Amino acid sequence: MSDYFLDASALVKRYMTEAGSKWVSQLTDPAATNTILIAEITMAEVAAALAAKHRAAFGITQQQRDRALSRFLQDCNELFLLLPVDRKVIARAVRLT
Repeated sequence: MSDYFLDASALVKRYMTEAGSKWVSQLTDPAATNTILIAEITMAEVAAALAAKHRAAFGITQQQRDRALSRFLQDCNELFLLLPVDRKVIARAVRLT
């Protein structure tokens, strides 16, 4: 069991298939018993990234976007440890990376 601080670009890989998705899925799998820390602002950043994927040429459908966002928000409530953003959190994130 380890602590991991993930940013939006990493978290999107849990909900959309792209390079690195398998690793992020394994890391964030509850069976791995890792603590996944994210900054609260990451919620908006992931939502924005999913919206951009929807708006992109040949992007995801609105239904895919909504489903991915819903799963992400549920994980924020049930799996991830959300941290308010302040200097202390930023310093911890730097150490974890």
